[in-house]
Amino acid sequence: MSNNNQETFEVGAFKRVINGKTVLVQCDSRLEAQAEWLLKTIEDISEETKDAIRDGWTLEIGFSVLALVERDGMFVVCEPDYDDDPFENVVEDVSRSLWVVVMQNEVGEVTGTSDSFKIPRFDETIVLRKGVLEEEHIVLQRDEAEDDESGIEGAEVIDSGWYIGGADDDEEGSDDEEDYEACYVYELLESRPMLLSVLALPTDYVVVFNGEDIEAIYDEEDENVWNPADDDEADDKK
Repeated sequence: MSNNNQETFEVGAFKRVINGKTVLVQCDSRLEAQAEWLLKTIEDISEETKDAIRDGWTLEIGFSVLALVERDGMFVVCEPDYDDDPFENVVEDVSRSLWVVVMQNEVGEVTGTSDSFKIPRFDETIVLRKGVLEEEHIVLQRDEAEDDESGIEGAEVIDSGWYIGGADDDEEGSDDEEDYEACYVYELLESRPMLLSVLALPTDYVVVFNGEDIEAIYDEEDENVWNPADDDEADDKK
């Protein structure tokens, strides 16, 4: 699976004239196909909604909310500044947004879940057991989203439904709220970027990670839809 974690890459510039206005996408040059797809998506949305290309025009792509910013006679597609303040600032490079789309699509194709994706936005929250992101063997589980209790003070609460715990944690969990915390989805880009690859999976899915590798994905019927052969081998040994 693709991983753009702090890799050095060449920035590519991809343009399209949409209704007489030039739209520019800048991203990792390896994402040319995704950049062209993004430009076509912008064109289709603009035409279908009769919404003219303009400064400040926004659209949701995957987990990101992208914005057009007018620069030197062109409209540059920008993503939230995930290294600083994604709520207030943007950057003129959409590599991270497109990489997450690629990773989530790969997971969707393998698991057959693409049509039932529930993609959390960058500003939605994840509940986790404190310190778990520093562990190699972790488990992600998606339940129905809660209305509140994000654990992030002063934030507008938008719960993704995801919980992250350790592979060896007690199934009952702790009753002490001090043992848990919350983070925004985008914060995983810095700590555990590969976790974003599975966050579009539907409710009641469980994912086991070993380091940066997906070890297993279990659906709502507790079937391993990532490495089904592993479960077959385990049954044979019983």
